[in-house]
Amino acid sequence: MIKHLVVFSFRAGISWDDPRSRAAELLTLEHPKNIPEIVTWFAGRNVTTRPDAGDFAVAGLFLDRAALQRYLVHPHHQLGVRAWRELATWAVVDLQVEADTVHRHGARLLSRRSGEQLPDGARP
Repeated sequence: MIKHLVVFSFRAGISWDDPRSRAAELLTLEHPKNIPEIVTWFAGRNVTTRPDAGDFAVAGLFLDRAALQRYLVHPHHQLGVRAWRELATWAVVDLQVEADTVHRHGARLLSRRSGEQLPDGARP
């Protein structure tokens, strides 16, 4: 599996007060509804005020490199690229992760957030 991470930093003079920023954010949040290759998707604004922090980030999970490549050229993703290009610069990292690691960490996250009990023998 491939974990796709992107951190966006606004260009000089751009902030969340710019309506184009909100439009780019909404478009990015809609990617999972429009791009079938996305297995999981997290996206949102930075909530800290550290000087070296980005302004927005996405983390997506894809089955393999081929799925990631289909996502990258998908028309809805390309709309997002065009929307963000005029507002921000970004850095990308694509990590190879093992499916069983994703499952274990996903189970841990679900158990902490929702209070669900893990199956007998499963470790959080």
